[in-house]
Amino acid sequence: MNRIIAVCALVAPALLLSTSARADENPHLVEARRHYYELDYDGALEALRVAEAYPGTSRADLLEVHRLTVFAGLVTKKRDLAWSAARKLLALDPGHTLPAKTSPRFVKFLEKVRLEKGKEIHFNLSHTSPAAAEAFPVLLTATLDDSEKMVMEVLLHHRTVGAPTYSTMRIASERGVVTFSLPAPLAMDSSRVLEVEYFLEVRGKGGVRLATVGEEGAPLRLVVGKGGKKKGGGGVATKWWFWTALVGGAAVVATAVIVPVLLLRDGEPKVPPDSGIIRIIVEKP
Repeated sequence: MNRIIAVCALVAPALLLSTSARADENPHLVEARRHYYELDYDGALEALRVAEAYPGTSRADLLEVHRLTVFAGLVTKKRDLAWSAARKLLALDPGHTLPAKTSPRFVKFLEKVRLEKGKEIHFNLSHTSPAAAEAFPVLLTATLDDSEKMVMEVLLHHRTVGAPTYSTMRIASERGVVTFSLPAPLAMDSSRVLEVEYFLEVRGKGGVRLATVGEEGAPLRLVVGKGGKKKGGGGVATKWWFWTALVGGAAVVATAVIVPVLLLRDGEPKVPPDSGIIRIIVEKP
C-alpha cells in the first residue's frame, strides 16, 4: 500500500523538476531526489536534513526541500516531521499550492496544516528607518517574528555611499525586538555629513538566506551629521522595497510572486515624511 501511495507522490516532483541538476543546485537535494525516485524514503529524508542547512541554497531549492520532506515524511509515517516541514513551507510561501496531479492525500494534509486553528504560521520582519540622524552611532530597531524558529541570525550590512564593499555585523539571533547601531566609519571627520547605505539579512540553518530588508543593489539610506537632510529620489518612503526571500526560480518570476514590503512611491498613499516605515508581513491567508 505504501508503495502505491509513494508512486502517486512522485508525480509532484516530476512535474516541477528537471532530471538533470543545475550547476548551482544544492547537491544534497539532488541526492535526496534520487533516493526519493528510487523509493528509498529514509535515505531521502537524511539527505533532505543535510540539504536544509547547505550554504548558498536558493529559495526555490529550500521550498523543494520542505516539500519533499512532507511527502517522504507522510509515506514513512513520520507525521510530526511532515507537519513541521509543511509549516516551514507555508511560512516561506503562504500561498504555496501543489500541482494538480499530486496525491489528494498530500494536498489535504497541506491544507490541514494551513488551516490549523490557534497555531498561525507567520514570518515577519519589520524595521523603521529614520530619514536622518545627527551623529554616529545611529541607534536602530527591528522586530523579528518567526513562528517556526527558522532564523539563526540577523545581519547588518552597511557602508558609506560610494564605498566599494559592505561591512557586516551580527545583530541578533533571537526573536523579538532588537536594538542595534550603525557604527561610525573609520577616521571619520565629525563635521562632515555622510550618507549611509545598509540592509538587513535574515539567515537560517547553514547561513541560508531567508529574507532581507533592502538588498545589496538597493539598500536603505539615511543621512548622518548635523544639518543633514534626506536627499530626494532615494528616500525610504519613495522606493519599492522587497522581501527578497520571495525571489527564486523562473516559476516565481513568471507568476510575479515578488511582494513589495510597503507599496509607497511618489504620488501613491502619503505617509508622514519622517516615518520611513518599512514592513515585511507574511501571514497565513
